[in-house]
Amino acid sequence: MVQEQVTDGLESASDVDGVATAVLHLLTARPDAVRAGLAVAEGGGRRLLLCLSDTLLPDADGTPGAPAWCEIDAYDDVPLTRAVRTGRTVAGALDTLALPEAFVERQRGFGVSAIVAAPLDAERRCGALALFLARPPAPEDRAAVEVLAARAATALQRLRGAAVGDPVEADDGTDDTDDTDGGGHGRAARLRLPGEPVAPGAARRFVRARLGEWGVDDDVVDDALLCVSELVTNAVVHTGTTVDVDVAVEDVVGGARVVLGVRDHGSRPVDPRALVAAVRGGDAGGPADLVVSGRGLGLLDALSSEWGAEAGSPDGPGLRVWCVFAADDPGADHVGGSGR
Repeated sequence: MVQEQVTDGLESASDVDGVATAVLHLLTARPDAVRAGLAVAEGGGRRLLLCLSDTLLPDADGTPGAPAWCEIDAYDDVPLTRAVRTGRTVAGALDTLALPEAFVERQRGFGVSAIVAAPLDAERRCGALALFLARPPAPEDRAAVEVLAARAATALQRLRGAAVGDPVEADDGTDDTDDTDGGGHGRAARLRLPGEPVAPGAARRFVRARLGEWGVDDDVVDDALLCVSELVTNAVVHTGTTVDVDVAVEDVVGGARVVLGVRDHGSRPVDPRALVAAVRGGDAGGPADLVVSGRGLGLLDALSSEWGAEAGSPDGPGLRVWCVFAADDPGADHVGGSGR
């Protein structure tokens, strides 16, 4: 009965946390399972967002745990990343998989002796699912992980589609896109996304679509996509709140500029001035909770012509990080480079 309930939860999950909860509970219910993990590819495949079943354990007072996500480098040599990179299932005892010694020792500390990791989708390489066992894996363990990985991929794809559905409406009920003169000038758009691993991909598609419609040069679009991906991932990992993405093309003397902003609604105290000063002073990541894969805000500093941060939001706490990219007039025959 428990297995049927969890299975139904996977099919009906309304968010990524629901998918993670369902598959991880189902895997850890298997005989001799020690833990399980779900990894979702992000940042153009440079990193994985990982949720471990450990986070679902009840607190001391019996309160159920909630999924928590952390980042791992997609190029680390561990079973989950191997499964994503190769598109093939990785299965075996720890001492047969040629894994880094530090990783093996950590897993043994949990009582793990073997791992089965299967890609969510062998072609798209969008993530992987892993089962950590206290015994050598049996064929049925491998089959179970592969079936669940495929089902998780289907559920996540459904959620990704939903995340970029209808445009988000502004507070006054108007559409989120504004074309003030119909000629490609003064355009602005906003999108609100859930604080989930699907958000960075949805943000990239949103920004790419809007800037493409407005005739912005591909080089500028590429820079904007890198920055929005880093900023939204930052917000999701470190606040878990909804994320507002805004993008606009503004007229300036001699051309135009693209202004991109990402606002979270977290309550952590951040001094925007200290944040900017830290990055420009050589601390490429800024404060520890704003570092993304060792690049984060340093990437903004390198790719944009200017950037900054402002605390607060119209409806309470939060932080908005913005960046500017120089461009030629989108109404001209050719839109120039990034102007960096």
